[in-house]
Amino acid sequence: MIDVDFMKALKEEEKNAPEVFKSEYFSKFKNEVIERLENLEKEITDIPELTVVPIRATAIIPSYAHEGDSGLDLYSAVDYTLSPGEKGIVPTGLVFVIPKTEWRTFDITVKGRSGNDSKGVEVVTTKMMFDDENGDSEVETTERKEVVIKTGTVDNIYTGEIGIIVKNNSYETIKIPAGTKLAQGIVREVVIPNIKVGTKEDIPDTERGSEGYGSTDKNN
Repeated sequence: MIDVDFMKALKEEEKNAPEVFKSEYFSKFKNEVIERLENLEKEITDIPELTVVPIRATAIIPSYAHEGDSGLDLYSAVDYTLSPGEKGIVPTGLVFVIPKTEWRTFDITVKGRSGNDSKGVEVVTTKMMFDDENGDSEVETTERKEVVIKTGTVDNIYTGEIGIIVKNNSYETIKIPAGTKLAQGIVREVVIPNIKVGTKEDIPDTERGSEGYGSTDKNN
């Protein structure tokens, strides 16, 4: 609700105003101001709505796996094969209509899952033969998951299919089956500032200054 003190002050001003401000025009103007403030308050406090449109029959509608999760689980919509060292974009079969209002702007970050980026994909298997102390041959299997999920940003003006950027870091061909839980999408509110061209005098003096990456470790 709009602040009660504000409404009291507005009514007091109206009561003490000259006759010209008690006219039908002023009353209409006052009501318009109140309505606009109420709409603004509602827009700022309401939870935004993300519309998800499946465009492939194999698309899986994303959801939050657990209460409190920040990322929506995203799945591959097709079988996808990556050659060694290859980078590609795995289709999700989904289009996101990302919310945007007069006062608020959002985007979506697509990134690897917090648990394991490549969980569910076909893994590279290494078999090693050796003889034990009795001379018997044994096989030891080591699994390596070599699909890396690259982070990408989806702006609210993009209306195409959402894809997951992947790279095969192994020396073997890797297959990603359709329906693999591959990434997560995080909806973020974005601040779009006004751009001002400044001068060197506008650059503040800070403790770090122009020191680049790793500069904090030099003093340790």
